[in-house]
Amino acid sequence: MSRDWVGAVIILDFLAYGVLLLAMSRGGPDRLISSRLDGVVTSYRALQITGATLIASALSDMLISLDLAVFAGRYSGAIISFGTTVSLIVLSTAAALVDPARMDKPEDNDAGGEGERGETPSSSSAANEEDRAIARALDALMEKNALYRDMELNLVRLARKLGKTTRAVSRAVNRCHGVSVSQYVNGFRVKEAQRLLRDTEESVVQIALEAGFMTKSNFNREFLRVSGQSPSDWRRAVGSQGA
Repeated sequence: MSRDWVGAVIILDFLAYGVLLLAMSRGGPDRLISSRLDGVVTSYRALQITGATLIASALSDMLISLDLAVFAGRYSGAIISFGTTVSLIVLSTAAALVDPARMDKPEDNDAGGEGERGETPSSSSAANEEDRAIARALDALMEKNALYRDMELNLVRLARKLGKTTRAVSRAVNRCHGVSVSQYVNGFRVKEAQRLLRDTEESVVQIALEAGFMTKSNFNREFLRVSGQSPSDWRRAVGSQGA
């Protein structure tokens, strides 16, 4: 009997944690206020996938327990096989979604070289004066202080710089610019990267670091989202225009 209780508690724990993770993800990527802004979408997707996986695991265990109690385990093998197949599909799909920019193979041949579309604003309400004031102050920080160069930048740091709450900053960006905070900041990073790609001979990896990206994959993904091209392709296109 004690084993039955232990099994039930584990199943309930998995189910509860899964539901909590999915509930947390409902607010969009800006809910992950401590995550680096160049990689927050990956963290957000991982949060969703983990929540869904925990719930699926709990449901699978419940079905197996029910099968053992009612049908003496007649269908347990089929349940396990089905669950394994679904898990493999989910994991392979997750791998494809997390880093779509890895298709940017020409990067490997660039001198020393090493779109995210899932983010959506958390609010569609019209901006008020407070939102516009916060957006203007944030624009100034980005343009004058090049705050986007900080690789560890996250929503908490932005809010502290502005003396506002993370919720207020996220809302202002969502309403005034129509994007999430990570897309907003990474837009400045991509703009800086484009300048460096056009005006210098530095490697793509070095440019990514100077622009504020910590990883090549996040840089490629955001560059593709903003410009519709890989960094190498964009550099070649600009170079051919100036020739």
